[in-house]
Amino acid sequence: MNRLERMMQRCANREAERERAFNEKVARERARREKRHAENVIGGTPKTDQAKELALTLMKVHGLHDWLFEFDRAVFRYGCCHWVRKTITLSRALVELNLMQETGDCILHEIAHALAGVTHWHDKHWKKTAKSIGCTGTRCYGDHVKQPRGKWTCSCPVCGYTAERRKRTKSSCGKCSPTFDPRFLLIWTENL
Repeated sequence: MNRLERMMQRCANREAERERAFNEKVARERARREKRHAENVIGGTPKTDQAKELALTLMKVHGLHDWLFEFDRAVFRYGCCHWVRKTITLSRALVELNLMQETGDCILHEIAHALAGVTHWHDKHWKKTAKSIGCTGTRCYGDHVKQPRGKWTCSCPVCGYTAERRKRTKSSCGKCSPTFDPRFLLIWTENL
Protein backbone atom coordinates (compact mmCIF):
# COMPACT_ATOMS: atom_id res chain seq x y z
CA MET A 1 0.00 0.00 0.00
CA ASN A 2 1.53 3.31 -1.02
CA ARG A 3 1.40 6.57 0.92
CA LEU A 4 -1.60 7.99 -0.95
CA GLU A 5 -3.66 4.84 -0.36
CA ARG A 6 -2.82 4.90 3.36
CA MET A 7 -3.92 8.55 3.59
CA MET A 8 -7.16 7.78 1.79
CA GLN A 9 -7.78 4.81 4.09
CA ARG A 10 -7.24 6.99 7.21
CA CYS A 11 -9.65 9.61 5.84
CA ALA A 12 -12.25 6.95 5.12
CA ASN A 13 -11.84 5.54 8.65
CA ARG A 14 -12.23 8.99 10.22
CA GLU A 15 -15.31 9.69 8.11
CA ALA A 16 -16.84 6.34 9.10
CA GLU A 17 -16.15 7.08 12.79
CA ARG A 18 -17.75 10.54 12.51
CA GLU A 19 -20.80 9.06 10.79
CA ARG A 20 -21.13 6.34 13.45
CA ALA A 21 -20.93 8.93 16.27
CA PHE A 22 -23.48 11.16 14.51
CA ASN A 23 -25.91 8.25 14.01
CA GLU A 24 -25.61 7.29 17.70
CA LYS A 25 -26.34 10.89 18.73
CA VAL A 26 -29.38 11.05 16.41
CA ALA A 27 -30.68 7.74 17.80
CA ARG A 28 -30.34 8.97 21.41
CA GLU A 29 -32.13 12.23 20.59
CA ARG A 30 -34.91 10.37 18.76
CA ALA A 31 -35.41 8.09 21.79
CA ARG A 32 -35.61 11.12 24.10
CA ARG A 33 -38.17 12.83 21.84
CA GLU A 34 -40.32 9.69 21.58
CA LYS A 35 -40.28 9.28 25.36
CA ARG A 36 -41.29 12.93 25.86
CA HIS A 37 -44.04 12.65 23.24
CA ALA A 38 -45.41 9.46 24.82
CA GLU A 39 -45.53 11.13 28.24
CA ASN A 40 -47.43 14.13 26.83
CA VAL A 41 -49.90 12.11 24.75
CA ILE A 42 -50.53 9.07 26.93
CA GLY A 43 -50.01 10.82 30.24
CA GLY A 44 -47.11 11.00 32.57
CA THR A 45 -45.83 8.89 35.38
CA PRO A 46 -47.88 8.38 38.53
CA LYS A 47 -45.94 11.24 40.14
CA THR A 48 -46.66 13.74 37.34
CA ASP A 49 -50.30 12.64 37.18
CA GLN A 50 -50.61 13.19 40.93
CA ALA A 51 -48.93 16.62 40.66
CA LYS A 52 -51.25 17.67 37.83
CA GLU A 53 -54.31 16.58 39.78
CA LEU A 54 -53.09 18.45 42.88
CA ALA A 55 -52.37 21.60 40.85
CA LEU A 56 -55.78 21.64 39.16
CA THR A 57 -57.54 21.04 42.49
CA LEU A 58 -55.63 23.81 44.28
CA MET A 59 -56.18 26.21 41.37
CA LYS A 60 -59.96 25.62 41.60
CA VAL A 61 -59.96 25.96 45.39
CA HIS A 62 -58.24 29.34 45.13
CA GLY A 63 -60.49 30.66 42.35
CA LEU A 64 -58.25 30.28 39.31
CA HIS A 65 -61.01 28.70 37.21
CA ASP A 66 -59.92 30.23 33.90
CA TRP A 67 -56.22 29.34 34.38
CA LEU A 68 -54.44 26.39 32.77
CA PHE A 69 -51.80 23.99 34.07
CA GLU A 70 -48.90 22.51 32.06
CA PHE A 71 -45.55 20.80 32.54
CA ASP A 72 -42.44 22.34 31.00
CA ARG A 73 -38.87 21.21 30.31
CA ALA A 74 -37.16 23.54 32.80
CA VAL A 75 -34.38 22.15 34.98
CA PHE A 76 -33.29 25.25 36.92
CA ARG A 77 -36.68 26.50 38.13
CA TYR A 78 -39.43 24.43 39.72
CA GLY A 79 -42.43 26.42 38.53
CA CYS A 80 -43.57 29.53 36.70
CA CYS A 81 -46.66 31.74 36.62
CA HIS A 82 -47.48 33.12 33.15
CA TRP A 83 -49.99 35.96 33.71
CA VAL A 84 -50.55 36.79 30.04
CA ARG A 85 -51.28 33.16 29.11
CA LYS A 86 -53.02 32.54 32.46
CA THR A 87 -50.99 29.36 32.86
CA ILE A 88 -49.05 27.82 35.73
CA THR A 89 -46.24 25.48 34.71
CA LEU A 90 -44.09 23.03 36.66
CA SER A 91 -40.78 21.42 35.74
CA ARG A 92 -41.46 17.81 34.81
CA ALA A 93 -37.87 16.85 35.75
CA LEU A 94 -38.03 18.40 39.24
CA VAL A 95 -41.48 16.93 39.94
CA GLU A 96 -40.13 13.46 39.09
CA LEU A 97 -37.13 13.82 41.41
CA ASN A 98 -38.73 15.38 44.47
CA LEU A 99 -41.35 14.70 47.12
CA MET A 100 -44.98 15.74 46.63
CA GLN A 101 -44.59 18.07 49.64
CA GLU A 102 -42.05 20.16 47.67
CA THR A 103 -44.22 20.07 44.55
CA GLY A 104 -47.30 21.13 46.51
CA ASP A 105 -45.46 24.10 48.03
CA CYS A 106 -44.28 25.12 44.55
CA ILE A 107 -47.84 24.95 43.20
CA LEU A 108 -49.05 27.16 46.06
CA HIS A 109 -46.13 29.53 45.39
CA GLU A 110 -47.23 29.96 41.76
CA ILE A 111 -50.90 30.29 42.75
CA ALA A 112 -49.86 33.09 45.12
CA HIS A 113 -48.22 34.86 42.15
CA ALA A 114 -51.47 34.54 40.18
CA LEU A 115 -53.54 35.87 43.08
CA ALA A 116 -51.17 38.70 44.06
CA GLY A 117 -50.96 40.06 40.52
CA VAL A 118 -48.30 40.85 37.98
CA THR A 119 -46.88 43.86 39.85
CA HIS A 120 -46.07 41.89 43.04
CA TRP A 121 -43.09 39.61 42.44
CA HIS A 122 -41.80 38.48 45.84
CA ASP A 123 -42.75 41.56 47.85
CA LYS A 124 -44.64 41.81 51.15
CA HIS A 125 -48.05 41.60 49.48
CA TRP A 126 -47.08 38.41 47.64
CA LYS A 127 -45.60 36.88 50.81
CA LYS A 128 -48.77 37.67 52.77
CA THR A 129 -50.89 36.11 49.99
CA ALA A 130 -48.63 33.04 49.85
CA LYS A 131 -48.77 32.41 53.59
CA SER A 132 -52.55 32.94 53.67
CA ILE A 133 -53.09 30.05 51.21
CA GLY A 134 -50.69 27.66 52.99
CA CYS A 135 -47.42 28.22 51.15
CA THR A 136 -44.16 28.59 53.08
CA GLY A 137 -43.62 31.95 51.41
CA THR A 138 -40.00 31.28 50.47
CA ARG A 139 -38.71 32.84 47.28
CA CYS A 140 -36.60 29.96 45.94
CA TYR A 141 -36.17 26.28 46.69
CA GLY A 142 -33.22 25.22 48.84
CA ASP A 143 -30.52 22.58 48.77
CA HIS A 144 -32.98 19.90 49.90
CA VAL A 145 -34.60 19.91 46.43
CA LYS A 146 -33.01 17.32 44.16
CA GLN A 147 -31.95 18.47 40.69
CA PRO A 148 -31.49 16.44 37.51
CA ARG A 149 -28.07 15.08 36.69
CA GLY A 150 -25.97 17.24 34.36
CA LYS A 151 -25.38 16.12 30.79
CA TRP A 152 -21.59 16.49 31.18
CA THR A 153 -18.97 15.63 33.80
CA CYS A 154 -15.79 17.69 33.85
CA SER A 155 -12.60 16.60 35.58
CA CYS A 156 -9.20 18.16 36.16
CA PRO A 157 -6.33 15.91 35.06
CA VAL A 158 -4.03 17.49 37.67
CA CYS A 159 -5.94 17.64 40.97
CA GLY A 160 -8.78 15.18 40.18
CA TYR A 161 -11.62 17.67 40.82
CA THR A 162 -14.91 16.56 39.18
CA ALA A 163 -18.27 18.25 38.72
CA GLU A 164 -21.45 17.77 36.70
CA ARG A 165 -22.56 20.50 34.33
CA ARG A 166 -25.45 21.00 31.91
CA LYS A 167 -23.29 22.74 29.31
CA ARG A 168 -19.80 22.00 28.09
CA THR A 169 -17.42 24.97 28.01
CA LYS A 170 -13.73 25.41 27.32
CA SER A 171 -12.45 26.15 30.80
CA SER A 172 -9.67 25.29 33.19
CA CYS A 173 -9.75 24.06 36.78
CA GLY A 174 -10.53 26.89 39.20
CA LYS A 175 -8.90 25.01 42.07
CA CYS A 176 -5.56 24.77 40.24
CA SER A 177 -5.54 28.28 38.80
CA PRO A 178 -7.73 31.34 39.53
CA THR A 179 -7.54 32.41 35.87
CA PHE A 180 -7.76 30.41 32.65
CA ASP A 181 -4.66 28.25 32.21
CA PRO A 182 -4.40 25.71 29.36
CA ARG A 183 -2.25 23.46 31.57
CA PHE A 184 -5.33 22.79 33.73
CA LEU A 185 -7.86 22.39 30.91
CA LEU A 186 -10.89 20.36 32.06
CA ILE A 187 -11.62 17.01 30.42
CA TRP A 188 -15.31 16.51 29.52
CA THR A 189 -17.23 13.23 29.33
CA GLU A 190 -20.89 12.90 28.39
CA ASN A 191 -23.19 11.26 30.96
CA LEU A 192 -25.41 8.70 29.27
